[in-house]
Amino acid sequence: MQPIAPAPLRPVTSNPSSTPNASVPRLRKASTACRECKRTKARCQIREGASLCDRCTERRLSCVFDLEEDKRRKLADKRKIVKLEEERDDLLQLVKTLQNSSDSKAMQVFNLMRSKAPLSEVKLHIDNDISELDRETTPTLAGIDNQTPMLGNERKQTSSHRAPNIQHLVDIPIYRIPAAPWTSVTESDDFVSHLISLWLTWSHPFYNWIDRELFLRDAVAGKTNSQFCSPFLVNCILAEACAYADPSNPNSKGVHFYEEARKLYEKIEGRLDMPSIQGCGVLFVW
Repeated sequence: MQPIAPAPLRPVTSNPSSTPNASVPRLRKASTACRECKRTKARCQIREGASLCDRCTERRLSCVFDLEEDKRRKLADKRKIVKLEEERDDLLQLVKTLQNSSDSKAMQVFNLMRSKAPLSEVKLHIDNDISELDRETTPTLAGIDNQTPMLGNERKQTSSHRAPNIQHLVDIPIYRIPAAPWTSVTESDDFVSHLISLWLTWSHPFYNWIDRELFLRDAVAGKTNSQFCSPFLVNCILAEACAYADPSNPNSKGVHFYEEARKLYEKIEGRLDMPSIQGCGVLFVW
C-alpha cells in the first residue's frame, strides 16, 4: 500500500474582523464640524486619536477643521491657562514669603505645608499675615483699630465659638513630646514639643548620628532608662533648637537648657551609651 500524501496547507488570510480583542477607536461627535460636513450639513464624527472625520475618510474627501471657530476648545484652553497662571502666582508668592519672612513666620508656613493643607489655605494664611503687617505699619489703620476697642471685643466674642484659625493650627507641633521626665526647665509639654519639632525639621537632616524614629519612640514613652533617649540628650536638643524659636520670646533662649544639660553631663561623665554620645555631638555644634 502506498502512503497517502498530506493535504495541502490552507493559505493564511488576514481578516481583521476575526482578530480577537480588536480595539477599534470609538466615534465621538467633533467639537466643531469640518468644512465639508458644514457645507453638506452632515453629522461630523471623529475617532479618538484621528485628525480627519469619519465621513471624509470614507469618501476620501478633504477634511479641514477651523480651529479658530472651535469655541468650546478655546474656552477650555482659556480656563486652563487662567488656572495655571493663578497657581504659578500663588507658588511665586509662597517662595517670596519664605525668602523674606522671619524664621518663626517661615516655620509657621512650613508647618502648614507639612500638615498637607491645600494651596488655597496656605495662600489665605500668607494673605492674612500681609494684611496684619499692613495694618501695623499704616498709621490710619492702626488708629482706627485703637479707637474701636469695643468692636474688637465684639469680634472676639462672636468668634469664640468658631473653629480654630490658621494661626492656631500652624502652631500645633508636628511631634508631641512630654516635658517630664526629660527636663526640669519647663513643665510645658507644648513648649518642649514645639522646640523638638523645630529641631527635627531644621537641624536633624544634618545630624545623621541620631535615629529620629527610635528617638521619638523612647521620648514619647517617657522612660529615663531607655536605649535611645535620655534627659541629657533631650536638653542638648532643646538648647540647640532655641536657635529656631522666636527671638522676641525670652522663654525661647537656650542657655537654661544648656545649663541643665551641663549639670546632667557632670553626673553621667564617663558613661558610654548612645544618648550620651549623641548629646555630646549636639552640644559640639551648639
